[in-house]
Amino acid sequence: MAANRQHGITLIEVVLSVVVISVGMIGVMSLFESATKGALKADVNLVAANLIHEKMEQIVSHKVAYGYAYVDNANYPNETFTGDFSLYARSVNIIEVSASDLETPEPDSGYKLVNVTVSWGAGAGELLTIPTILASY
Repeated sequence: MAANRQHGITLIEVVLSVVVISVGMIGVMSLFESATKGALKADVNLVAANLIHEKMEQIVSHKVAYGYAYVDNANYPNETFTGDFSLYARSVNIIEVSASDLETPEPDSGYKLVNVTVSWGAGAGELLTIPTILASY
């Protein structure tokens, strides 16, 4: 007696295969999303760093051209950008500091701590600050 067997796949096998493939695709898509967010964050940080370096170069050139006394908060107001850089805002904070620790405020010390900050949002990690010291020599 020959059994009447049909070769093929059952509905249960199809459903199980779809479930396994779906779970795998969710993992792959999550990986792509994380990679894209990481690349975007790196790009935003790079632009912020370049905006800071641009301002630092300007401040140092002003010190050379106009003297140490010119490097003052009054000469560097806060900036907001338009166009492609409208996401960013830049600020400069200049404090004359002690020669012993380069942090403690001390007028007429001959050392200025210059902090340039670029922000691009309200979150804690959405700003970048780079400091430098300028000396009166």
